[in-house]
Amino acid sequence: MKGLDIGCWYNKTPGFVGLDVVPYDDVDVIANAEILPFKDNSFEEVEAKFIIEHLYHPDRLVNEIIRCAKNKVTIKTDNLLSWSYLLMGLLNKARANHKEHCFGWTVATFRNFLGRSGYKFSVESNTTGYYWSPLWYMRVFYKIEKLAAKIPLGFFQRDTVAYWVKDED
Repeated sequence: MKGLDIGCWYNKTPGFVGLDVVPYDDVDVIANAEILPFKDNSFEEVEAKFIIEHLYHPDRLVNEIIRCAKNKVTIKTDNLLSWSYLLMGLLNKARANHKEHCFGWTVATFRNFLGRSGYKFSVESNTTGYYWSPLWYMRVFYKIEKLAAKIPLGFFQRDTVAYWVKDED
């Protein structure tokens, strides 16, 4: 199979199998991301977008997605040091205060966590795209972030992204 999109919600990557714990419209498989119901090397590529911060055992997710991926893994999470997080924190609207988040990372702490996994991940910060939100201030922040993404400083970047490629490990 081409790919697995873990935590796809309403925004599954085209051509991928969508997995989530909630049966949203784009979900093909309902399962726990810490115990994936697939054989080893089932997918060319595995993505976990904004799900790792919701898990009590993020190390289990890392091991499971590496197990299921033939070639490539991408993990995306929020950058807690981005300007938008800091501003939303001042407004008491931060996603870091999200009651379903078990963990939060900066680029440095995410790099440290993944470094202990035994796999060679490259970790960077970037703004990976626009995510629609029903909250007006989030829509404004996303538009500003799109402009700020052109500035090569991690402080302005909303997301922390980790990449693993099998040939490099």
